[in-house]
Amino acid sequence: AFDLPSRRAIEARIAPERRIAVDSADALAFACNALPVDERIFLNAASPGLVRALAAWGYEACVQPVDEFIKAGGGVKCLT
Repeated sequence: AFDLPSRRAIEARIAPERRIAVDSADALAFACNALPVDERIFLNAASPGLVRALAAWGYEACVQPVDEFIKAGGGVKCLT
């Protein structure tokens, strides 16, 4: 989702322990367009690696596919 200069800017501002890098499959599945609610985080899709990373931060990943909404350019967060 971010080009190299943008990734470098993020890396310069946010400590590694405060960010989760997602792979292309998760990014293309709108996993970052998520909604945290208390200790749960609702996402369209999440790879096993992303689920583990979120769990390490104390979140339960709740996958709620919104495929039809994504066709219009939105994701879970956009529904709020």
